[in-house]
Amino acid sequence: MSAQALGAELLREVRVERLDELLRSLQAIESSQAPAYTNIEPLDIILNASLLSKAIRPLSAQAQSTALLYEKSPDQDASKMRQSPVLEICGAAPCSGKTQLLCHIISLQLLPSVHLDIGLQGKGSAVLLLDLDSRFSVLRLRDIMQGHVRSCFNHCESLNLDIRSLVYDSFQHLHIFRPQSSASLLATLASLEGYLFSITSHFSANRPVGAIVLYNLNAFLWQDRLDEAEDPARDPSSPHQGSGVLSQRWKHIVASLRGLQCTFSCPIMTTSSALSSLVPTSSTGYPSPSLRPHLPGVWRSFVSTKLIVKRDSVRKFALGVSVEEAARKAEQRREAVEKSGFSACVDWAGSENWREEFRKAVRKLPGCGEVCFRVTADRVVFRQEDGAS
Repeated sequence: MSAQALGAELLREVRVERLDELLRSLQAIESSQAPAYTNIEPLDIILNASLLSKAIRPLSAQAQSTALLYEKSPDQDASKMRQSPVLEICGAAPCSGKTQLLCHIISLQLLPSVHLDIGLQGKGSAVLLLDLDSRFSVLRLRDIMQGHVRSCFNHCESLNLDIRSLVYDSFQHLHIFRPQSSASLLATLASLEGYLFSITSHFSANRPVGAIVLYNLNAFLWQDRLDEAEDPARDPSSPHQGSGVLSQRWKHIVASLRGLQCTFSCPIMTTSSALSSLVPTSSTGYPSPSLRPHLPGVWRSFVSTKLIVKRDSVRKFALGVSVEEAARKAEQRREAVEKSGFSACVDWAGSENWREEFRKAVRKLPGCGEVCFRVTADRVVFRQEDGAS
């Protein structure tokens, strides 16, 4: 064998790996516990179970084409392509609790882990929030953060001033962007890496990126569908899906998010609203209700966990009840509604494509992957916290 052939053969055996991939591998070796992405135990169990299952699953055709957009080899396994979870919180109906749950997750990301020797369960990280419909309530987030800190300090009134100062300092690490269209969203995503690496642009240079949050994925959906319908190059008779304006825009969005996730090793969390009613378990055979998907397939392939959030039902007034009797029971009914909770369960739609390991793991979880919580005036309380209080 010639020296040139020997060198070529040895070169083929060399494994090329970026520095961030090497550091992540070392971090995984050093870590003896499953990562806590949210510091909410039941939610982290679900995220880790779904991530472990999909990490050893081959890339779909859509995921391969998205990988090429980010200049990655489609033969690269999914464990390299997905280092952190992608969570979609979908509201089954208006006022279903998805924003309250998201506010609590963001609160724990922003707050420090300890303050004045009191544990706050925070992660002390920065959060990038893309408010796609400009309706995210920062005031509600502030109330939930203050309520959570108060509960950790056992409602000590003498610490109110310090609590406000702590929340204010934490808010310095919440970076809010408000794109007005899909094109604006893509431009914003493209600018985030440069923004974060510019240490003079913000106060979060010494904090890791805890999450990239997209609030209300439905915001531009109808405009994108209209643009696709009015596209003169569109062929309605074409059997090939995924070649229209809508799919192409979402492919670029997914590619941008995948790139940011690979760079900053952070989870991506999103909210959306259902466009159809819940499909009952009697119709599907799933262990929990499901929703008909309405977002493009490239997005569904990107999401590692989709949770359906809904309000627990409260018994209605009996048929034929008089107005007077309803008025007498109005206060009792108001209290019953306030005490009713919310539940977030894994969406089983498309579970036929799940690995059997993940399907079994979710079935073993309480409620087959259900997270239950209550919403008060200033807190989001989970079921295990209710039992402890």
